[in-house]
Amino acid sequence: IPTATIDPVSLRATSTRPTVTGTAANVSNIFLLLQNLRDYSYTGPFNATLTNGRWSYTPATTLTETSYTVMVYTGVIGSAKYLTQGTLTVPAPVPTTNITPTPAPIPGPKRFGSFAWK
Repeated sequence: IPTATIDPVSLRATSTRPTVTGTAANVSNIFLLLQNLRDYSYTGPFNATLTNGRWSYTPATTLTETSYTVMVYTGVIGSAKYLTQGTLTVPAPVPTTNITPTPAPIPGPKRFGSFAWK
């Protein structure tokens, strides 16, 4: 019986190109479909790398900040066998902020009335 799991930690993305990983047994291939949970569109199928009972997939392009249902299959399109699914959350990209230090002004002499203090 073909089986697969998704590593829960890989569903908590820290970038817009997350690597989703899991295990698989009694399969010769793994492929994924992603469903965007904001607009319910589907992308894929994407072939995962399968080595010694572990599979992984990293998108070739960045994903939009939202949640996705990751569906794991084996077989070929048209006669694929559904194995499992999980929800992947992709965070917003962290903005890059450049801070340029501004030197503090150099105080000059203070004047009080007609006197100058140095």
